[in-house]
Amino acid sequence: MTRHWKARAVLLVCMAALPAAAQQAPAASPTASAINGHREKKVAPAAAGSAAPTTPEPAADDSKDDGSGSTQNLPPGHPGIAPGTQATKGSGFQAPPDIAQPDMQIPIDTIKVQILDKHGHPVPNTKVKLGILQQSIAEGETHASKSGTTDRGGRIQFDGLEAASGISYRVSVPEGRATYATDPFVLKKTMGQRVVLHVYPSTDDIRAAMVGMRGFGYIQPKDDAYQFEFMFQIYNFGPITWVPKDMHLDLPRGWKAFVADKSMSDTRVIADGDSGIKLEGTFSPGQHQVGFRFQVPNTHDATTSFSMDMPPHMASMQMMVESAPGMSMNIAGFGPAEPATNNNGQRVLVASHQLQQGEPQMTQLSVTLAGVPTPPAGRWYAVVIAFAFGLVGMGIALGRSQNERKRAAGVAQRDLEQSRELLLDELVALERAKRRKQIGPRTYQRTRRTLLDALAHLEAMHAHGAGKASKRKAGPLDSRESRY
Repeated sequence: MTRHWKARAVLLVCMAALPAAAQQAPAASPTASAINGHREKKVAPAAAGSAAPTTPEPAADDSKDDGSGSTQNLPPGHPGIAPGTQATKGSGFQAPPDIAQPDMQIPIDTIKVQILDKHGHPVPNTKVKLGILQQSIAEGETHASKSGTTDRGGRIQFDGLEAASGISYRVSVPEGRATYATDPFVLKKTMGQRVVLHVYPSTDDIRAAMVGMRGFGYIQPKDDAYQFEFMFQIYNFGPITWVPKDMHLDLPRGWKAFVADKSMSDTRVIADGDSGIKLEGTFSPGQHQVGFRFQVPNTHDATTSFSMDMPPHMASMQMMVESAPGMSMNIAGFGPAEPATNNNGQRVLVASHQLQQGEPQMTQLSVTLAGVPTPPAGRWYAVVIAFAFGLVGMGIALGRSQNERKRAAGVAQRDLEQSRELLLDELVALERAKRRKQIGPRTYQRTRRTLLDALAHLEAMHAHGAGKASKRKAGPLDSRESRY
């Protein structure tokens, strides 16, 4: 048993050594394309639920088996796993391809399905479900289904089906807590469809499956929030499907606006209460990918920290943040963040960590950003700047000849009154933003002081220009505070 878990640790170390070409990060995601040279071609994993050619292409590194079954058909560039332990038996397993493709030998309006096990043997007496989704402008979406049981040859046929662009089909097989399924497809009007699905034994204990993960994270600071985007790639190298049970991951405090990437497979991330998310689905032999996004409020502090859970068996993790000059990123257990430039020319900081043999698993991701620019409160500073130019203009007007001052006096006093009203309104808006926690305490204090200084200048100019004290008896923060 001790050798069993040692070999599993070796697997995670080998996972971390996979080359960048095997990362297969989609170019559309910032987590994949933010750094030059990290945009890879997307390759469909040979996993249950995906259509594939009848004859699979050979692996790039087709190492010969040494009799233990430990190194055969490992991913390209994957180091060999030490043979002779229980954990490595079957670790070189390559999932046979599923098939979901049109076939001219099958009658139109017909779907022929065959269910096989990991060895390619028929699976009889197995329930198969055909999901039917019809979409129309008039009626919206309507769902229907058919089901049946495979014969001795693992076969079942669904006929009398409609071939139309607005109707899609999905074949699925429930096996315990796991579900093996095709991607949705549309029937051709000239031929039927052939489907071959493979089913495997499953477990909810990740320690009983040959599963390893790598992760990518991207942080984008915005005016009101930090935008986080994560992508986890889950590799199942063995013949046992992993079905997570109660796989909860805490997100940073104050997280909001969670959105999971859309996927046609049976793997997903969902929101799980107020504290975090949950990893769900069927991680059959092969490669899978899940992605999600969320936000954390930006308090406009120069230094801020975030902490969240990592899924188990994370072999490597890479984090990126869009940065400004003087900004730094520190992640507990990671190497120093290095400056780089993404494909859009944006300055980023990159930090990564690959699990080494003997290291404990990465269970927490703790990120500290320092030197974060604290932008001025845009709307209020813009108002103050505008008033500053207005004050200069008014001072010039008051310095003119007596006749000119008389002609301009009425206009100047009206402008001063309007400016004073606007400043008071901005102070009220600032108080509201503070109470709603839309701005941080430092931004509040700095902006309030600036607005009050501008108001004091206006009061002085009003008294000087009018030749008398302001008729208003209330202080700067008058009854407008009652508005909120």
